[in-house]
Amino acid sequence: MALEERALLEGAMRIGLPARFEDVSAFRQVPDTQEVFVDVRTDQSVIVEILEMVPDATATGQGAADFHFNSLAHDNDALESHIEQRDQLRPLPFNGYVVVRSVSIGVQRVAKFNEAAERANQVRVHVACFRFPHVSTDIVVSWNQPIEINASSSSAEAVDAAALAQNGDALSLFQPMIESFAVLDWSIFQG
Repeated sequence: MALEERALLEGAMRIGLPARFEDVSAFRQVPDTQEVFVDVRTDQSVIVEILEMVPDATATGQGAADFHFNSLAHDNDALESHIEQRDQLRPLPFNGYVVVRSVSIGVQRVAKFNEAAERANQVRVHVACFRFPHVSTDIVVSWNQPIEINASSSSAEAVDAAALAQNGDALSLFQPMIESFAVLDWSIFQG
């Protein structure tokens, strides 16, 4: 599946995403430090977020991706959460700076829209962390991919099961997606 280039944060950054993802800001307010895209047919979402760089005791930066994966689980009130795969990507020269990139992939069991725990869905969460020490920033790209939708969840009626199965291999898209990420305007990190 080809990726379509999307401008982020008024053109300060860009990323390639499948065309089926819609910009959420077209129909609801999104925080200034986030860009959110959703595929309503599969209930998948991609979020790009600018965050303060978290302390990382490891030289490789892998702890940062794990931290952000676990932070998402906490923020989503996940009933269960575990990391299944960790990848440390090669450091990358990035607009004149060397960037440490890491990925954590796992499963979280979460309920939508404050639904009761018994309505929770299983969601595979892919988290890529780009560490920019020169601006004390972590940029986190997360892909939320439902893998099992509870029949009593509000998502059950809205999600096209055939489309979800057809678009099930997010991992094969996640790597080129994060490889396409770029910062175009560094002034976004100033005051």
